[in-house]
Amino acid sequence: LQRNIPAFQRNSPVLMNISARVLSGFSRAFTGMGTTLVAVLVHNLGSAFNVGSIIRSTDCFGLEGVHLSGYSCGPDHVTVKSAARGCQEWIPIKRWESPFDCVKWHKENGYEIIALETGEDIPSITDVKWPEKGLIILGNEELGIAPELMAEATMKVTIPMAGRKASMNVAGAFAIMAFCLRSRCGR
Repeated sequence: LQRNIPAFQRNSPVLMNISARVLSGFSRAFTGMGTTLVAVLVHNLGSAFNVGSIIRSTDCFGLEGVHLSGYSCGPDHVTVKSAARGCQEWIPIKRWESPFDCVKWHKENGYEIIALETGEDIPSITDVKWPEKGLIILGNEELGIAPELMAEATMKVTIPMAGRKASMNVAGAFAIMAFCLRSRCGR
């Protein structure tokens, strides 16, 4: 909890007992956007820069929090800190021993499990109806989402590519998806 409270508030006796999620919600309340009940599971990302960028985008788009599993770097890694630009101090971040435990918890609590992946038979992010509660699964930069984890998804989406490459950077793709979800583009 202490690492999720901004440094200037850590010594406040009143704020010592308030959760990071509540503090996050207060800060967003002033912008008028609020926090949406969508979180992201970052599983086996090799790049600490990508993990930090995803944490920063989670804050920018008012998402609920970041879940880490596998060998994805944590919020104390120097490159994660650099890319997150301080957002790791207030965004709720939880490390799971197994991504399946994270998925199970979210399913049991009414979340759709949304896989962001490439593929021809996967609907575009602009052609879906976004759920009110969701856990976005992001996979490895090179290998994508593990098939066993992909099988847990209740919803799959992709970002259509117009160039020669069939995919884009995972942190950039997440930011596009978070914007689309937040603005409710699609149906």
